[in-house]
Amino acid sequence: MTCATATDWQTQYRGDTWCVPVASFKDGSPEDLSGAELTFTLKALISDPDPGALQRRVVVPAGPAAANGVAEIVVPSSLSALVAPGAYFFDVQRVFPGTPPNVRTLDAGEFRVLADVTRNAGDDGCEDCGPPAPPPSGACGASVIRNSYLSSAPISALRAVRVLPNGLLGYADPLDLTSAGTVIGISSSAAASPGEPVSVVEFGPLSDDIWNWTPGLPLFFTANGVLTQSVPTTGYLLQVASAETPNFIRVAIAQPIYL
Repeated sequence: MTCATATDWQTQYRGDTWCVPVASFKDGSPEDLSGAELTFTLKALISDPDPGALQRRVVVPAGPAAANGVAEIVVPSSLSALVAPGAYFFDVQRVFPGTPPNVRTLDAGEFRVLADVTRNAGDDGCEDCGPPAPPPSGACGASVIRNSYLSSAPISALRAVRVLPNGLLGYADPLDLTSAGTVIGISSSAAASPGEPVSVVEFGPLSDDIWNWTPGLPLFFTANGVLTQSVPTTGYLLQVASAETPNFIRVAIAQPIYL
């Protein structure tokens, strides 16, 4: 999908695939975005917490467009379908990993979501879906963003994972400060050896009968991506989900906090 020349992208229909154009300049010249993490955030109120907002993260691949400071963030229809029609605020942030990371806001402003007339083109038939999504007992708002990645090593299910510089999947590690911007979600399948595909939930519901979380508390991770509700005290802190019942969580990657 290409949206680099779009001029009216701040108005979109709920349930459509949104394309967010990104352009970055520094001292009047294009900034090379190769390897940068871009985050599009949409909130009803600027003061709303990140975990309840719509967020979409991408890592910019190297190429001519990235070298010229141009990229895009695609919000899939399954994610935009969660947003109720109305007026919102947005921003687009660029992060280069580092200690501390190099962060710059590239764009910000108002965003309008229009009601869609056709409601059965790939959605779940809900009458009025929008964040925050309800508990698992309700079908409305049950959309999930799930993608598959090749593993860099054996990977267990139900771990926080990140994309390595070579594009393969590895465990998230809160002590590796350079990796904070590359955490993408929680593995929902396992890989016995390198090169095997692993399914990752990047946004939305995830459950497992072995869990026994405290409802209402956030989830973080320790070494090797092990999920925990104990707040880390070293490295960086990154909420990856929140518990709604003892065995049901909702995945939403927040912004890292460096300790």
